[in-house]
Amino acid sequence: MRPFLAPPLRRNLVMAIATVVSKYDPHRETAQFHLEKIDHMIFACYDRRFWRKQLERFGFTPLYPAMPASSYAYEVDRYWGTAMTFGGVKILLVDQENSAYRKGLIRDLLLKSGDMHMFSAAVLVDRIWTASREWSKEGLNPHPLGDVEGHPFKVAGGFTLDFPYPSPFFWQFVSKRHDECRSLSNDISWQPVGVDHFAVAVDNLTRWIAEYQAMGFKIIYEPEEIRGEYSGMKTVALRRDGVVVALVEGVDGVQPSQVSTYRRAHGDHSVQHAALLFKDLPLSVREFLRRGVRFRFRKSGFDPFRPDLDCIIHQGCDYSGSLLQAFTKPLARRGPTAEVGPGARKFKGGFFWEVNQRGVSVVQETSGELFYDPTVIGLYRSIELEEMQDDASLLFPESLTEGYRFDEWDATNRNVERKRE
Repeated sequence: MRPFLAPPLRRNLVMAIATVVSKYDPHRETAQFHLEKIDHMIFACYDRRFWRKQLERFGFTPLYPAMPASSYAYEVDRYWGTAMTFGGVKILLVDQENSAYRKGLIRDLLLKSGDMHMFSAAVLVDRIWTASREWSKEGLNPHPLGDVEGHPFKVAGGFTLDFPYPSPFFWQFVSKRHDECRSLSNDISWQPVGVDHFAVAVDNLTRWIAEYQAMGFKIIYEPEEIRGEYSGMKTVALRRDGVVVALVEGVDGVQPSQVSTYRRAHGDHSVQHAALLFKDLPLSVREFLRRGVRFRFRKSGFDPFRPDLDCIIHQGCDYSGSLLQAFTKPLARRGPTAEVGPGARKFKGGFFWEVNQRGVSVVQETSGELFYDPTVIGLYRSIELEEMQDDASLLFPESLTEGYRFDEWDATNRNVERKRE
């Protein structure tokens, strides 16, 4: 049972069955498939028990709160990883103990990309084998998932797509028997309804745009270069059906771009942040603050010990109307390093959450573009300021006293040690 790398015999058999079935599909001449939504995200971490506690504090709830030894829930957790839900958002926390993944895969991901790295996201597809057949015709080389029996999110089947370039992140496209995972919390008013988009750091924007366009994504936003005080970035947002991806490429200036720094630390085509969509962002941010979550300020000059909504929430507009956004501190960082010279950074930025709300009336609609520039520029400059100050702060201020330690590494990955004894 090895997902992501099915044996050749299994792969050939599955694809042959799909081909035969498609010949008897009465809608085969006009069949279309849709990417409905992000079903779940998968994170590689050093210690899933530690991160379960951290994410419970953030708002996630374990799918199996109690796991007595030898129980079904215990076996699922040992095999697949720790499944958690937060409103309409689902994640799997995977460490080196989990056996559902190719031997050495999680170790290699941690070595190359660091702790709490999102290495895959599963997209729910309405006609999974139509998608596989059509993308095969386009030369995209889909690979069926391995045995998914017992999957905590009830995945029934699916496939992955190979990129022609090395990537620490890959997409899964899945079908499900039913969407069984609803919020396990009684208080859902402040919880997210789903995943809004991902931001992915890349080395070459043109090259990766072509890859997503081959998958049927279309450009919905392409602004001019976004400039901070010391560096900049280029970004393009693409969408297919219910899935939106923002590709970002750093433009080094007087100092290295924070996007370039992130990409070098975590790999080309690595997910920088995931945006969670809320119905009432001010309510949700207040609850996050009550729980001790740290946010990035939209500009300098605010008191870090007395955060309020005004210093946290960005305002803007997009194709659907007005938009509110806020950005957390990273869940984990890479470092410390022994880098020296201009632009050297002791601590590397890590994956973080964006929380947003669409369709609010607090801002007059002025643009038909996604990711309206003022919020993008505000985010970029806030991260740039953090890096200039060599900020090591994390999602929760107590993380460093609750067991978290930066993974020890160097640029050539030759001196990596396990983070926790």
